Amino acid sequence: MTMTMMYFLNRCTSALPATGIALLLGTAAAYATPATYFSHSVSEVQAPSTGWSQGPDYYQNVVNADGSSASSNITTTVSEGAATAYSSANLSTGELKAYSEATASGNGGTFYPFTLAEFGDSFHTFAGGSPFTWTSATEVSFSLDISGLVDFNEPGITNESALLLYILAPGTLDAYARYAAGDSSAFYDWYPQEIAFFSYGLGGHQDLSYSEFVVNSFPDTVSASFTPGSDFDWVLGLRSTVTINGVAGDSTAHGLSDFAHTIKVSYNGPDGATTYSSSGLPGTTALSAPPSAIPEPTSASLILGGLGGLAAIRRRRK
Repeated sequence: MTMTMMYFLNRCTSALPATGIALLLGTAAAYATPATYFSHSVSEVQAPSTGWSQGPDYYQNVVNADGSSASSNITTTVSEGAATAYSSANLSTGELKAYSEATASGNGGTFYPFTLAEFGDSFHTFAGGSPFTWTSATEVSFSLDISGLVDFNEPGITNESALLLYILAPGTLDAYARYAAGDSSAFYDWYPQEIAFFSYGLGGHQDLSYSEFVVNSFPDTVSASFTPGSDFDWVLGLRSTVTINGVAGDSTAHGLSDFAHTIKVSYNGPDGATTYSSSGLPGTTALSAPPSAIPEPTSASLILGGLGGLAAIRRRRK
């Protein structure tokens, strides 16, 4: 298990209060029908006077199984300072937004606004009217447009903002959706089916153990290329988080990780093929309208011959 995945698993399942657990279980019940696409938003704020999240005022988790916009927004103000966490995921437009900001005075304590916006989809590829034949050399890619701003006025502030792309085996997106909704055991249903993983740290003050690549200037566009070997499921996540671990003296610390100006995704499939998505993601065709196979000439002749034989039988009966 990678360090990034261990971190995210711990963040989403660590010691939630009873109210938070009830919210997560209620969301998970939406997956009586297996999910083939979804939008997901998480916002959480930890402040010195509040401790870890205590109900919906400090923790929000929204999962929409229809891919429509999922958003969450929390602002907490206490005597030691203030923090804001906001995230939005909209698969129908292919856009992710995440924003975290904290200001702390010299009274000490930890401020930790955490946000995660993500969506997932299932891709199916056809050439003409038949499923596309993948090989181990067939390369495809996602293009990710990144706009944002990272700003810190103290060297001790930590930024763990990142863009995360998971390429999964077909049929495992439902397990990821259940995991996003709060079923931590579902992690072990989808994680072993990971085909490829890309992580891009966003901005300075990065803990590099969580990121393969770092993007320091914005706007920027990155490309993630891979060879899935088959149709695949995928999840793109945008994480924005700032950590202020106390401030000495009378100074004031401020940290901002602003990716609410949108991360946008586009996909480049195999040459000569058409990509169908379960959601109808912009740039793909909705799987609700799959292509019809065009009969080969010999097959068409057999079909016509069969119809002619039926007509002859009917004539004889008359």
